[in-house]
Amino acid sequence: MAKFINLNNQLKSEIDAILIKYSLIELLASYGKVLVTGSYSYDLMAWRDYDLVIELNDYTTENVYKLVEEIGVKLNPDKLRILNNLNKTETNRPQGVWLGVYIENWKIDIWLMNSENFKKEVQNSQKLKEKLKDVDRETLISIKSELSKDPDYHVKFSSVDLYEAYLDGNVRTVQEFYEKLKNLKI
Repeated sequence: MAKFINLNNQLKSEIDAILIKYSLIELLASYGKVLVTGSYSYDLMAWRDYDLVIELNDYTTENVYKLVEEIGVKLNPDKLRILNNLNKTETNRPQGVWLGVYIENWKIDIWLMNSENFKKEVQNSQKLKEKLKDVDRETLISIKSELSKDPDYHVKFSSVDLYEAYLDGNVRTVQEFYEKLKNLKI
């Protein structure tokens, strides 16, 4: 097996152990439907980042704070960040409340959403997963791994930008990605 496929498998094993250790999926499921998305679900992990989307049963400020408090108490993370994107001020991010849970050298992204936005995320995730099912995972993970070192990552571009460039623009190297990105900014 190739180097970056091994990296993906190692990272998936690490996060699986953390999820079990803290019963995180069970905790979140007590608040609503849980969707695992992102690199884990696409089998394209290149670093310690795990993505979840939750359709809250009771989408209220009080319930969001209750969940945040419970995560803080039960997981005791190194850091817990919150971003309110209900008004879609961050246009390149989903509409909802984001929790960044930093624990055991991992960043766990948890998006809390209402039913309508959750359904959109489920559809988007399923479409992308279908498109990515037959890609050269070794190449894509190697590009992601290199791009993750760029300080502009998560600022000027994201994994989704890479996936789209790979799928639509026939990008197969880091340099080709940067060229495509530069051309889009003109």
